[in-house]
Amino acid sequence: MNLFVESSKPIRAAATYIRMSVFVLERGIALTDEFDDKDSEEMIYAVLFKGNQPVATCRFESPEPDTLKIGRVATLKEYRGQGYGRQVITAMETKAKEVDGPFNHP
Repeated sequence: MNLFVESSKPIRAAATYIRMSVFVLERGIALTDEFDDKDSEEMIYAVLFKGNQPVATCRFESPEPDTLKIGRVATLKEYRGQGYGRQVITAMETKAKEVDGPFNHP
């Protein structure tokens, strides 16, 4: 298992893959509702990989200055019930403690 918390292109792509699979294809959420303006190059995502397979993700949201909120938590269906969602949330909580000052995204 490898867990990444960052905003690199590969991690953003892996998060998109999971969210597309879970929210759009599985749950029928409209593409335009799932992917919003917050999905920018600066957005920080946590993605857990099992081998080369991304299995769980979440992202930071900043609803107001000096506030962080974890959102868009998703685990691929075949990997649920194994604590992978908890792992990405815990990784984001750890990252939030490292953030110095306001966390604002355009």
